[in-house]
Amino acid sequence: MENPEGFGVMDEVDVGDLGDIKEEGRPLVPPTKDVKLIIKRVAPGRSRMKEQEGIPEGSYRWLNIGFQLVDGIAEGKFKNMYVNSDMICYYADPAYYPKSTGEHKGLFFGKLADLQKATGTVGNKINDTFIADITNKIVLGNIEQQKNNKSGELENVVRFLRVLPANMSV
Repeated sequence: MENPEGFGVMDEVDVGDLGDIKEEGRPLVPPTKDVKLIIKRVAPGRSRMKEQEGIPEGSYRWLNIGFQLVDGIAEGKFKNMYVNSDMICYYADPAYYPKSTGEHKGLFFGKLADLQKATGTVGNKINDTFIADITNKIVLGNIEQQKNNKSGELENVVRFLRVLPANMSV
């Protein structure tokens, strides 16, 4: 049935009391080096955590990248599973993060440098075009496990991105 504005009307479903149900986490991929990954999602983030300390929102910005395992690992296990990157900083206001310039610049932008090298986008501006350019690119990375800051549970994280060698691009 459609309403006059053209939107479909959703059928009612009684799901009962879900108060005791917890969301099941994704299965953990064992830590693995040199995994072939395709970039499926790129989402920018802005820090709001430091506002209490007088650091304005947006003074620290990052990319969170969703990857899909191309071949899987260990005889194809986990093939097509999704894993996320660590926060990849692309902007740190030097007024609030003075170490983001000079000799400590790698602490902030090392992961971005790896991403740009792995995707052939070195020197590109970080904007919508950059995001479109890296989406669906295949790279190599390491899957690690780390504790989630909020829940304390282990989660997978992709780090140390590298260019996919020509012999693996078939």
